[in-house]
This record gives sequence, structure tokens and C-alpha cells, in this order.
Amino acid sequence: MNTETKIVYRLSDPGYLRSWRSSYGFTLHLWWADADEPKGNGYEQWGGTWRDYLHYRFLDNGRIIFEGSHYSPSPQHTVDSLEATYGLLGYLMLGKGDVEAEYFASYTPEQLAWRDSARREELALIGNDYEYRQEDKRDRN
Repeated sequence: MNTETKIVYRLSDPGYLRSWRSSYGFTLHLWWADADEPKGNGYEQWGGTWRDYLHYRFLDNGRIIFEGSHYSPSPQHTVDSLEATYGLLGYLMLGKGDVEAEYFASYTPEQLAWRDSARREELALIGNDYEYRQEDKRDRN
């Protein structure tokens, strides 16, 4: 019998931060990590600095692909910013050859199948397009 308690995050929760949706069927929801999660109350000291930790749920056409509470956005951006959202998407869109094989060691068979699918490549195109637009803005300034 599994006695582990799983925290269920809802869009109506007070810790809800934002949702990102693409017209291609991708959705990412972000919450503050809950106090009962391993990371504590959404903060953890890392390298002498307190870092924010967020819970996330990534869906592809309504199907949950990734969910976790271990994302810490760059301290350069607010936790509910588009930059923080795309920062997380950058990790979720990694494929074979982008990182060492050990990176995918904790992936489920369903996540591995998604990683190797054309859908992950579509997400990568969306993420890369965002990055190029940001670089273009920086170059113009």
C-alpha cells in the first residue's frame, strides 16, 4: 500500500503564478513550491543566495508530460515572468544529443517517447523562436 501523500496543485490555489499556452497545444502552469515539498516553502539557500523554487506542470494537448517542484528560475528574472517560463521550457525541450545521456536517467518511458517525438521538436522551435526574438531586441538596444 502506498502511503505517500502527493500534493495536488490547482489553478485556484493561492500559490498559482501563471500559465503559458501555445497555439500548438502546449501548456505550462507554474506555482510556488509548497511548504510540504522537499524544497520547503518555495525558497532554498543555494551558494549563499536564497533561491525561489516553483512547481510546474507541462501538458501536451491536455496530457501531462512533466511535473515537478525543482525548478529555480534565474535570479535575473521575476518568477512569474515570460523569461522564467521560457527558461523552464528550455529544459523541457532538451533532446538526445543536447545534453549527456544521464540527464534523462529519471525520465519515464512516456517522457522518453515524448523526448524523441516531433512534438518535442515543435516545442524546441517555439523556444528557439522566442530566444531569437529576445536576441534581436537586445541587438537593437
